[in-house]
Amino acid sequence: GSWVITVTFNFLLAWSTEGTFFLFAGISAAAVFFVAYLLPETKGQTLEEIQSSFESFFTRRTLNAN
Repeated sequence: GSWVITVTFNFLLAWSTEGTFFLFAGISAAAVFFVAYLLPETKGQTLEEIQSSFESFFTRRTLNAN
């Protein structure tokens, strides 16, 4: 992640100062949404329970794709 920002920041800044920061703000907002709504809560669960929930999620997702 940091490498991508380092490489693209100067190019984007030359393109548009405001646009650069709006783009990074949009990416940050999308990341907050992803963490807040799409990642499961794992507090109080054992490692086995967490692993089982991820395995069932990906198995169910794969079966529904067919």
